[in-house]
Amino acid sequence: MTGTRLIVDKDTRTPGDFKRKGVDGAPYVSDPDGAVVKSGARKGEPKWKLYGRPSSLGKKLGDSYRLSLYQRRMVAKGFAVAPDLLEQAAPLVDLTNDDAEFRTIGDAVVAAAERAAKASLAADRGTHGHALTEDHDREGDPIARMEHGETLGIPTPSQHALVEAWRQVLDRYGLEVLATEAKVVNDALRVAGTLDRIVRLTRDLTFGDVTLPAGLVLVLDIKTGKLRTKEVAA
Repeated sequence: MTGTRLIVDKDTRTPGDFKRKGVDGAPYVSDPDGAVVKSGARKGEPKWKLYGRPSSLGKKLGDSYRLSLYQRRMVAKGFAVAPDLLEQAAPLVDLTNDDAEFRTIGDAVVAAAERAAKASLAADRGTHGHALTEDHDREGDPIARMEHGETLGIPTPSQHALVEAWRQVLDRYGLEVLATEAKVVNDALRVAGTLDRIVRLTRDLTFGDVTLPAGLVLVLDIKTGKLRTKEVAA
């Protein structure tokens, strides 16, 4: 794609390997025009440009209303689970959004309520599933990671099953992994992020009347479904 820079770094794996504004915020990238810092401690080093995240563009295409409702409900649940948070939020009554303290306390209390309600558990499990497939593709040792998975409520047998399912996907569809968590910068759109996988087809792949030829290079996005840790009655 015109205006896109691809950086493949085998030693990094998380989206956080971009210099970011805040924690997991918008990424900074080197100036596409090659400009450098002219003075100070970073003299001669590339200037940084703040870009957006691809997910921000996706918000323009999707409806985030339901997700917003879910997040608010989980915050409400967090206060029910941990009522002591109400005491921490009490100073907000005498503050307004223009006060820095209002924003600081408000953000901290909301984050604590989300943790109490485990609002981020599904996302954490999804991230963990991604990491397990990366261990497989990089021939890493998944044992330590699986121990962490147990703390997320994912039984070790389920984690082994996830890795095996990923192996079968690669084999069944003839996918050769070329890059994992590849960093990509699109200067035309001023966004930067990572691709789950870049793969090459080792044989033709047919979907209905459409056939993708062997040798074609594709971007593959990994999605994890809902986790069931016990049998569900039919």
